[in-house]
Parts: sequence; C-alpha cells; structure tokens
Amino acid sequence: MIIFVWCVSFFLMGLWSLLSWLSVQVLQWAGQLPWEQTLQRVKDLPVPPVVAPWWQQMVDVMAPLLQMTQGLLSGLMQFAGSALPFIVGAVWLFGMLAIIVLTVLISGGVWWFKRKRANTI
Repeated sequence: MIIFVWCVSFFLMGLWSLLSWLSVQVLQWAGQLPWEQTLQRVKDLPVPPVVAPWWQQMVDVMAPLLQMTQGLLSGLMQFAGSALPFIVGAVWLFGMLAIIVLTVLISGGVWWFKRKRANTI
C-alpha cells in the first residue's frame, strides 16, 4: 500500500511540474502574441501520446475561458515581467513540498494502521 501511495505521489508531482511549465509558456505567449497565435501554439504543444487524442478538443473547449482571461494574463505579464519564471518556480516548489508532506503523512498513517492491525491479530 505504501508503494502505491508513493507511485500516486510521483504521478502527481509529474502533473504539477507539467502544469507549472505549461503555465509559464502560456503566460509568456499571452503577453507577447495575439490571441489567435497563442491559441494555435497551445494546440501545437507536443503532448504525450496518451493525451494527444483529446488535447486539441480540450483546448477548443477551454478557449473561451482563456480568451476572457487574456487581459488579466497580459496585465500579469506587465506586472511580473521577467520575474514570472521565479514566481512560478516558487509556487512549484511549495506545491512539490505539499505533495511530499502529504505523501509522508499518508505513508506514516498507512504504516501506523498496519502496525496496529498486526498487533491486534
């Protein structure tokens, strides 16, 4: 069970890292390019084969939301400027630490319950 907890944790760490990288890319494109080019670049991102069949459909579904937030993203880019990678890196680090702490706590809980159960049998 503990191995399963850590495998799920590593999967979540990978997703968190991918989300952080994608956030930096989209924010940089949204601040520098017109909306149509930004949307096309997001669609053309190389994605894993597992995600590829539905990636462009998901981007099309999310396009109205992304277009509504383009003004906010452009303002964020003007405000954050070149510090954006550092800010996203700090958020990434805190997220990774949170995932690791939760994994350690859950692993400790699983170990404790297994030990308690073994003592009662």
